[in-house]
Amino acid sequence: MTRQSHSGTGPNIGRDQINADRQTNMGDGSSYNESITHIHYAETTIPHHLTATQFIPDVFQGREEDLLAIRAKLEANSQPLLLVNGQGGIGKTSLAAKYWQTYQSHYAHIAWLYAPSRLDDALLMLASPLQVSFPDTMPTAQRLEVLQAAVANLTAPCLLIIDNANNAEELAQHWGFLHACTNCHILLTSRLHSFNGADRYPIEALPEDVALSVFNSHYPQHRTEDDGLFFGIYQAVGGNTLVLELLAKNLAMLNHDEMTYSLSDLLKDLQQRGLLRLAKNQPVRMAGKGQLPSLQTATPAAIIAALYDELEQITPLSAAEQWALCNLAVLPAENLPFPWLKDLLVFDLSPTPRKNLWHSVTAWLKPRPPAAAPTLSQILSGLAARGWLENSTQNGISHYKSSPVVQEITRHKNAGHLQGYCAGLVAKLTDKLAYEAGSGHLLNASYADAAAYCRHGEAVTAWLPGDHKLAVLHGHIGSYHLTTGNLDKALRAFTDEYAVMAEFHQREPDNLDVKNDLAVACQYLGITHTTLGDLQQALRWYENYHRLKQELHAAAPGHLGFKDGLAIACQYLGNTHTTLGDLQQALRWYEEFHHLAQELHAAAPSHLEFKNQLAIACQYLGYTHTTLGDLQQALLWYQDYHRLEQELHAAAPGHLDFKNQLAIACQHLGNTHTTLGDQQQALRWYQDYHRLEQELHAAAPGHLGFKNNLAIACQYLGNTHTTLGDLQQALPWYEDYHRLAQELHAAAPGHLDFKNSVAIACQHLGNTHTTLGDLQQALRWREEDYRLSQELHAAAPGHLDFKNGLAIACQHLGNTHTTLGDLQQALRWYQNYHRLKQELHAAAPDHLDFTNGLAVALMKLGLHYEQQGNLPLALDYYRQAQALWAELVAKSPLYVKFKESLAWVNERLEELAGRA
Repeated sequence: MTRQSHSGTGPNIGRDQINADRQTNMGDGSSYNESITHIHYAETTIPHHLTATQFIPDVFQGREEDLLAIRAKLEANSQPLLLVNGQGGIGKTSLAAKYWQTYQSHYAHIAWLYAPSRLDDALLMLASPLQVSFPDTMPTAQRLEVLQAAVANLTAPCLLIIDNANNAEELAQHWGFLHACTNCHILLTSRLHSFNGADRYPIEALPEDVALSVFNSHYPQHRTEDDGLFFGIYQAVGGNTLVLELLAKNLAMLNHDEMTYSLSDLLKDLQQRGLLRLAKNQPVRMAGKGQLPSLQTATPAAIIAALYDELEQITPLSAAEQWALCNLAVLPAENLPFPWLKDLLVFDLSPTPRKNLWHSVTAWLKPRPPAAAPTLSQILSGLAARGWLENSTQNGISHYKSSPVVQEITRHKNAGHLQGYCAGLVAKLTDKLAYEAGSGHLLNASYADAAAYCRHGEAVTAWLPGDHKLAVLHGHIGSYHLTTGNLDKALRAFTDEYAVMAEFHQREPDNLDVKNDLAVACQYLGITHTTLGDLQQALRWYENYHRLKQELHAAAPGHLGFKDGLAIACQYLGNTHTTLGDLQQALRWYEEFHHLAQELHAAAPSHLEFKNQLAIACQYLGYTHTTLGDLQQALLWYQDYHRLEQELHAAAPGHLDFKNQLAIACQHLGNTHTTLGDQQQALRWYQDYHRLEQELHAAAPGHLGFKNNLAIACQYLGNTHTTLGDLQQALPWYEDYHRLAQELHAAAPGHLDFKNSVAIACQHLGNTHTTLGDLQQALRWREEDYRLSQELHAAAPGHLDFKNGLAIACQHLGNTHTTLGDLQQALRWYQNYHRLKQELHAAAPDHLDFTNGLAVALMKLGLHYEQQGNLPLALDYYRQAQALWAELVAKSPLYVKFKESLAWVNERLEELAGRA
């Protein structure tokens, strides 16, 4: 066969007239022939379609602008080769097919090649339509040279679409062939993020509203009221077009005659079971891949899994790459900055044996990593280049993201290895969320960073099978939420910790370490229920905590750690009975706490932590005797507390926690002398408290717990100067308290207790300006207290202390408006105060302070109506308050405050009865 050579760039190519019926104006100054079938060259006739027509999708929406953009890029480039890239199933092939259909008449010849593996085999499929033949013995490389010359002789422009060009090595080998095709627009659909600087057009997920329309096309039974559920499903699968189509067809099959699998069921399955383990997985029909694809009938799970099997077969993953993908598969499907990943995914790929996090997962990583081990950056960038991960740059920092679909498939295919692969990540997150015992101070992260670590930890715990280390991570997540006031999440995390530990304990009842961790889970469930105000539930958890610690102590009586845990359990039981108003029961638990602490100290007198426990037991006994009204006995216990902490501080002057406990002992001694009426002595103790906390803050300025205690010391000094009548001296202390609380809130905006401190400081400043007679200034502070308290209640509506703070803010606003003479405005605030106190009492009827608060609210309303002259209504509120205080005195007969309140309201009722 003789062929006439030509450049392919001009009209003088020795060809016959192109067959055409008519030309159509395109509106952009160009025209095209609608019925091109063949072009006649000197001695050959080459068809317009060099390959079979590609399957055109039945549903094509939301990509019209992409078609125009691809057309513009191909026409603008001097080397018109374009990489249309994106994740698997996003719609690259459909977009290329639509481009073929839309613009086919713009091209003299068009060809569609499918290249799942060998690109040379795909290219050589052009030989027959180009009427090129080869000797049987001609090597492939020479055949490609002959073929390329034939392509170069074709009339420009031609369109060559190569679908599934995912093999970077194959592209590299035949890059010269493609670049030599200067008369062709070459469109490569690929999961490769980039290749050799080629121009690219990334395909993103369809917008939610367009994706919903496509979804409806495949699932006509969809109801508009379920649109919100669809958007949840869209997020769960990362907007993947293929997956959404498969899910829609699955639903259409299942719900053909009646609703058997709702969108709500599907969303729940995606969130809890995963994409490949749907409860109902019906075979559906989908167009396959290739030149002449057939309709495949398979379950969505099988189709999705096959999509990624194909990619892994083309470019097999190394052990290190599997490790990285598995770690990203359990983290949130979001852009994660490389420095963050480098910190979390700590490993060592060097072959030198030593103990590190990498060696904790080497059992799963086979074959052994090569001597020249890749860096994490090389692993992640390599995965991104081949389409396994998404890579972007934000503010000059590289970010990586794994799509939900890739994550699900990775988790599914590595189910047996996932726990081992992610062991280092679990350990790192656990470390990042570690708290200092008793202080609420994060040891290894700021509160801002801890929010992200906690969210990542929640994702990790959702996908990994429960084990001992994962249970500990659950506990650390719960501690973070407990500290920041998200009690619902804290309760879930501690419940999960308990469930995992309980299962382990059932399997290994004699494993004392597991039983001990189970006890700790009970302890934190008790703390959470205490904070929620459910004291009866808290009491049950503390009783479980105590029972388990008793069993541990009985099983290993010489184990001082178990005995120490038993002492702490007694402490919590004492705390709970104190809040429930059973002070005699509380006293018994605190005495048991003190007894155990004494035994621990005697058994190990040089063990400073045991001595510290003994000091804390003295503290609680002092507090209980204070509440019982025996201030002289309380003073003795507080003096013992102070003495022991002085000894601890002298023994370990660099131990900041002992110094902090010494400061707190000074605080309690100040409180006791305040109650005894010796304000000057109280002032001296509060000054020592402040001095010690100043030293602690100077020694550890980043320790928020110490700074918080310094703020509290300022508060007490303000209180004392207020009691002494020196308001000008009190005011600067309250201003210091407010400043420190603001700094704490700025340093840890998610720490709700610090925000609550700002609100309390505003409350004190409002009180002081009220006493100073500056009511407008006082009103401003009261309003700021109310605003902050509202925000706290909105952020943690189940946190009863924050709701109580909001109620108190309403009370103070009522007081201020009463003093200003605006009694109607005051009444509204007192009514809000009363409503909130009613809700608190209903939520925690055994909580004595909330019951007392409700009585105070009733008393305030009684005073208001008495002032208004409405004696019947005043009497009604006073009688309700009287009933509550009588109930409180009956429950806690030794609590002086309740007796005093009952006496006051009885006196008021007698006086009003006489006036009536």
